[in-house]
Amino acid sequence: MKALSQPAEKAPNLPRCVRKYQLRDYFGCSYRHLWRFIITEDLFLSWGYDPDKLKRRRIFSPELTKLIYTHFQIRDLDADLSEEILRPEQENQGS
Repeated sequence: MKALSQPAEKAPNLPRCVRKYQLRDYFGCSYRHLWRFIITEDLFLSWGYDPDKLKRRRIFSPELTKLIYTHFQIRDLDADLSEEILRPEQENQGS
């Protein structure tokens, strides 16, 4: 008898240059919510990036992508965060 092989574990989805839609899908929110509450202008400025220029781009540089992954501790863009992320309006309802 041949032993059944275990399905290979899927490698994490961490592209070198992240696209904006991938971040929107990862956080499960609209672009507006993403820019207003998650990846804020202050955050971009603290990293030395001009937020107005970045909002017009579809894809971020490898350097900025690395900063985003590190800051938000992103290990896989395909991870299900539905239980982990609470939006500000949900946090207020819980207290």
